[in-house]
Amino acid sequence: MGMLIGANLGGWFSDRVGRKRALLVTTLWYSTFSLLNACVWNPAGLFLTRLLTGAGLSAMAVVGMTYVSEMFPVKRRGSFQGWIMMIASCGIPATAFVARMVIPLGSWGWRFVFVWGALGMLVLAFLPRLEESPRWYENQGRFAEADAVLDRIEARVRAQAGELPPIPEIAPPLVHRGRYSELFSPAVRGGSPPCSSRHGSSRRSPFTGHRRGFRLCLSPKASRWCIPSPGPRPCSWARRWAPCSPDSSRTNGTASGW
Repeated sequence: MGMLIGANLGGWFSDRVGRKRALLVTTLWYSTFSLLNACVWNPAGLFLTRLLTGAGLSAMAVVGMTYVSEMFPVKRRGSFQGWIMMIASCGIPATAFVARMVIPLGSWGWRFVFVWGALGMLVLAFLPRLEESPRWYENQGRFAEADAVLDRIEARVRAQAGELPPIPEIAPPLVHRGRYSELFSPAVRGGSPPCSSRHGSSRRSPFTGHRRGFRLCLSPKASRWCIPSPGPRPCSWARRWAPCSPDSSRTNGTASGW
């Protein structure tokens, strides 16, 4: 739900405040609420912080992709967007292995996983060096600022690679304002089944593995499910995913853990 909210509001927010500022805000938002996940004391607080973390993560992805599409050359734009998705996907198994190492350390181990997620805050030290998108300036009618950004970028490129080649003749871009109804058009629906299948299979994998006899709490991929469950019934949540015994240090939650 949080990622749905962020995906819908991220583009709108960046249109209002600018790509660079939106990237700064969404990165700070995601990192801050990821850190606050480690400080919650009840399930309601965890639900709220996870909801807001998801909103920040999705908005950050939307703004980041928009920034790359507006700042990078046409011939290299797709490859850099692919690099972004690949690097982001590497964070999933990396986080699973971190969870596998720290969760067994104690009832507080699951909190450290969220601290790990908040390390994205370190990127904020480098984001101010980015230039605002000149396309965004142009869309706002701020042509002088757009020209100033392009002048600074061209000056840096000349210093590194020499004189720039002449600008080729290109056709004017077609401006099209999309509608939400287009998400359900035949052209878009064609790519929906593979995406739904991938996400669906990842959600079903804990149940499939459990039925086949796998101990999910010993699997790095599924270690994110092994979170201590608060309340009078330890492991009540974890029992949905894997066999759990009261003396299990990996899944047994205590009141002091919260």
